Amino acid sequence: MTFSGDGIHGKGVRGYEVLFTILFRPSMMVIGMVFSYTVFSAISWLLMKSFLVASTFTLDHGYLTDNWVGIIAMIIMYSAMEMTTATLSFRLITTLPHHMASMVGFGAASRVDAEDFEKSATRPVQQGADTGRQLGIQYLEGLKDEAKKSGGGGRSGGTLPAMDTTTAAQVRPITQTDV
Repeated sequence: MTFSGDGIHGKGVRGYEVLFTILFRPSMMVIGMVFSYTVFSAISWLLMKSFLVASTFTLDHGYLTDNWVGIIAMIIMYSAMEMTTATLSFRLITTLPHHMASMVGFGAASRVDAEDFEKSATRPVQQGADTGRQLGIQYLEGLKDEAKKSGGGGRSGGTLPAMDTTTAAQVRPITQTDV
């Protein structure tokens, strides 16, 4: 810790920040773990009770096939919600110590930035979603170009496709003469 620079402490603030992190990070991680267990158990209990009610409503008057499909769907939804709850709850173990130094007045002295890790972990999913969206847009533009080249005869040119008179009357837009 050097005392050169502006103010009484100068550049020593960074040394005090590291010292604060070394002393208090383990205890803040334990406190974060206790809070994580408390929050997770409370939300898990709430999810269990709400899925009990939801499954009762869903499976009450169904047949065997309906109930099997309902059970599988409910198990998948419940498992996904529990995993999400666990991930978000136990993030407190790293989040609380990471932000404690900034709450006291120091900059974050942590070597692990949980938010940056989360962004880097979800980046491939975001890139895949962007790629899928671009492919969908290209496909739709290709369909639009095909409709323009074909002259709009029947498919996308604004006319109704061949259908019986009852269906045509139901899907026909309302005009002034109808009112």
